[in-house]
Amino acid sequence: MTKGSGFHFDIVLLCFINFVCGVFGAPFMGPACVRTVSHTSALTVMSSTHAPGESPKIKGVREQRLSAIVVSILIGLSVLLGSVLNLVSKAVLYGIFLYMGVSSTAGIQFLERFILVLMPVKHHPNVPYVKKVRTWKMHSFTGIQLVMLIILWVVKQSPVALCFPFVLMLLIPIRLYLLPYGFNNQELSVVSVCVFGCL
Repeated sequence: MTKGSGFHFDIVLLCFINFVCGVFGAPFMGPACVRTVSHTSALTVMSSTHAPGESPKIKGVREQRLSAIVVSILIGLSVLLGSVLNLVSKAVLYGIFLYMGVSSTAGIQFLERFILVLMPVKHHPNVPYVKKVRTWKMHSFTGIQLVMLIILWVVKQSPVALCFPFVLMLLIPIRLYLLPYGFNNQELSVVSVCVFGCL
């Protein structure tokens, strides 16, 4: 990214706002994952000059802050437009959220690798985590991620849900200190790029 510091500043600003909200007992703000993935996908520039049969390559991402500001302003205006927004049926809202959720799953490496478990090796795509990692290691990493995801979900649904952030933080030492026993650095750098990212 040309101006990556701007995106990092957004995260710093969000952390500061959450700190202030915590001091005053106000609800926390959180980034919307679905909107973020969809937004990045919409701004991605793909190559138009690729060989027939090859998938287009990513040339870059158009960096701009205008759409994020407009979205934030519209969210702020929604407080004043409550009577108008009540006219929108819940079925329409559920349909929009379902579409955004399903469309944003494209490109999530964890889901792609999960599908590869059910697919014969000869049909695997020509992507780095298939080419640079042995198949059984790729599947075992996917299995570890799935187990951790299930543990997080169980904790979130249990009476000890308040411990969820601490259980989530435990994924960092697992990734840094336990996984290198089974995977080398190159394999980990290739397979651990995903939106669920913490593992």
